[in-house]
Amino acid sequence: MTVDSKLIEMSRRYGSDPDMVLAGGGNTSYKTKEYLTVKASGYPLSTIDDSGFVMLDRGRLKLMWHKTYADEENERETQVLTDLMASRRFGEVNRPSVESQLHDLFPYQYVLHVHPAKVNGLTCSIEGENWTNSRLAQQAVWVEATKPGYILAMTCQKISQEHQKTTGQFPKIMILENHGIFFSADTVDEIDQLVALVFDTIQEDLHTAPDFTKEPFDEPLVNQAHQILDKVFPENAIFFDRFHSLVELVADERSVQPIMKPFTPDHIVYCRHEPLFCTSQTLQATLEAYREKNAVLPRIILIQHLGMFSAAETAASAKVARDLFLDQIKIAYYARSFGGIKPMKSEHIEFIRNWEVEHYRAKMESKS
Repeated sequence: MTVDSKLIEMSRRYGSDPDMVLAGGGNTSYKTKEYLTVKASGYPLSTIDDSGFVMLDRGRLKLMWHKTYADEENERETQVLTDLMASRRFGEVNRPSVESQLHDLFPYQYVLHVHPAKVNGLTCSIEGENWTNSRLAQQAVWVEATKPGYILAMTCQKISQEHQKTTGQFPKIMILENHGIFFSADTVDEIDQLVALVFDTIQEDLHTAPDFTKEPFDEPLVNQAHQILDKVFPENAIFFDRFHSLVELVADERSVQPIMKPFTPDHIVYCRHEPLFCTSQTLQATLEAYREKNAVLPRIILIQHLGMFSAAETAASAKVARDLFLDQIKIAYYARSFGGIKPMKSEHIEFIRNWEVEHYRAKMESKS
């Protein structure tokens, strides 16, 4: 399969920009009348080539919009995945992005889907919807938080059709609460213009940002924490951070609350569903209690007055967890410009924690 060169160029350009994409987040696509070429699950956009895409039969995808699936979540998601896999063109072996239906929904040729912190400062805020309807009403639609996959696709279809009836045009921008943003157009140049429009408009109203200025730390306390973490994590897979805004956040139980719940599915996949917050004195006991409660160790350990440890089974996984939690902190500060934070709902957190699709994505990306 030879993939459209402009699709690959767009994918790599946005995928290589850490302000746009972190880890394996985001996806892209290009469509013709018959086929949708979409990023396969588990492939990073930054280095993607022909082998990282999968071609789907749009006729088969269309049938999925009119099919009735089971009400029970696990059964429904299994049925949807089966149909999605069956939509692959003969000979294709990659697993399509779970958001392939959403890509196919847009009537425009190119689609870019990303999860930038500045956009998610909006999507994870109390006033995000009102701001979108006020500042981008003609170009964009707001999609209230819902479970990803099939349910999200059906929700977006309904909202887009309503927008089209009102404005006469299918939306080119979808802003998804606690998730990210979709851009779609018939050319990559127009997608670039839409991205610039959204970021410039957000920037006009963005008045809060984290301060990443490094601060001195108590070396004996950091070494003490390291010794405890070294017993359960590889030595090279533990990272420590201490900077101005982080010190503010880990001052006490109240100040740390804005970053204790995930904002988007990516934060759950890479950082777990919650960090561990403790004191230097209680680290050992709370680490064991976390494992007892969750059957896994935390990826992010916040120590009161000290700072943040990122840890995992490998150095690569620990680094990704660190990057995503720094993203979480950015969102918490950006959201202050839009009425304050709005983390994911508990039911959506639990859905992601148990969703086979995200387990598969995490497994594929850990291999790469």
